[in-house]
Amino acid sequence: MSEDERVERATTPSHARPSRWRAIALGLVIASLALVAVLWLARSAIVTAIVAGSLEERGVRCEGLAITASAMLGALEIAPSTCEVAEGSIARVAWDAPLRAELETGSVSALRARSIAITRRASADDVSASGAAGVWMEAPRRVSGLVHFASRLSQIDSPAISVEQLAVTREGSDAEELSLEGLIAPARSAGTPVALEVRELSLAAGAGPFGVSATPRLRTVAVLADHAHGSLEGVVDASLELPVLGSIQLGAITGERRVRVSAEHLDATPEWHVEML
Repeated sequence: MSEDERVERATTPSHARPSRWRAIALGLVIASLALVAVLWLARSAIVTAIVAGSLEERGVRCEGLAITASAMLGALEIAPSTCEVAEGSIARVAWDAPLRAELETGSVSALRARSIAITRRASADDVSASGAAGVWMEAPRRVSGLVHFASRLSQIDSPAISVEQLAVTREGSDAEELSLEGLIAPARSAGTPVALEVRELSLAAGAGPFGVSATPRLRTVAVLADHAHGSLEGVVDASLELPVLGSIQLGAITGERRVRVSAEHLDATPEWHVEML
């Protein structure tokens, strides 16, 4: 020990040294609390940056993405946005009302949306069917997209999903080719079958001769799918628009009929079957 240190120790009261350490400890505690407060106040910006970065790594870029985190980080509100998808059958996803997500143990346990619009890319399977007859010919293929979606969802963990309205259009067209109302899917883990419920499924109307138009529609739709198999079943509730006579529900004429669209080999080249029940 140097002469200066011996002098300082001799001249510093013993009760002052513990006070100095208490002051240092108190300063560290205050600094830590200040850091926590700053992180808490900036929680929404931090969550937005993390989610945006994760999406961009997957080829999804969202315009104006903004996420508001609740005080206890148990819920997120995602402001209206439009997301462009670089690859795959989906080109764009947009929502015009906030999405609400519930969190449990750091992951999303439930996702609720009022309205979602999906734009799909054109594929080699698209055919240029038109008119009322063409709409009915296209119906099984367009409905099969929902089965494909459920099949792919079965391969990943997914939260409970609730969507009031969902519309699908093809890239380059503004006309809805498929719309869903009341879509519900329970939470599930990867590798287990997906069960979807849809209150009503409608396809785009097709115009026929003499001003007649047809709108294929299914009610009380149930979808069940895994990675290789899938089925969609619902009550046929199509309508015809006739000049002068107005709208006619086919169910009122033919009685309630159910239809089932089933598929095998969804993980390779699908084989589709349609049957009336």
